[in-house]
Amino acid sequence: MKPTHHSSDPLDGLLRAYFRSQMPTPWPAFRPQRLHRPTAPQSPWSGYASRLALAASVAFLLLTGYFLAGGSLGSGIGPHLGPLHEGKAAREPLPLPDMPGLPQDH
Repeated sequence: MKPTHHSSDPLDGLLRAYFRSQMPTPWPAFRPQRLHRPTAPQSPWSGYASRLALAASVAFLLLTGYFLAGGSLGSGIGPHLGPLHEGKAAREPLPLPDMPGLPQDH
């Protein structure tokens, strides 16, 4: 079955002729390529490198959390809180800085 083209645009005809001239004639036959499986790396460290990187990143996250908490995990004293009393944190009010007064309207 031949497709029918009803375009009267001359540019469409020029583009169609150009692209058809760029296509191979006759079209090449399909040749399936052989699939090859990638071989596993032969390094003895290949299996341990990813595990070591994972362990290092988990240790980094745990230590960062410990230091951000003020190094007080399990002591009952948080970074900006006082000691825990009956499951509630006793927070001491922070002192306010001295502020200059506002100008008065006369």
